[in-house]
Amino acid sequence: RPSGHRNLRLSADGTYCVLAGDAGKNYVYVIDILKEKQWKLKSNYLKSTYAPCFINGENKYIAVCGGEGKFEIWDIQKQKSFKKIQTDAKNSWLSSSTSVHNILAIGSQDHKLRLFDVRNW
Repeated sequence: RPSGHRNLRLSADGTYCVLAGDAGKNYVYVIDILKEKQWKLKSNYLKSTYAPCFINGENKYIAVCGGEGKFEIWDIQKQKSFKKIQTDAKNSWLSSSTSVHNILAIGSQDHKLRLFDVRNW
């Protein structure tokens, strides 16, 4: 059945692509376009995966929203999760900028905006 929740994101330089699983799917696919390889990153923290985004200009990290205020950060070169974020907001989303690569923004229905500087991660 087609899904309206899947999200596909391309890195700023066009060398990587990431695809979120959907409701009830705790994984994302990462595709290295230049090397023509893909791998599946499975989360033990998130029950669903939405809105993936790249959060630095080196194509090293991706952030994934899991619903219920949960987010997970992955090092895609090591293929490992290394940071989990829990907010008190149930309806949240995330984004990053292609021009300011070190900032991750998490917004929510409670009108809060949380900004994270990923340079120290």
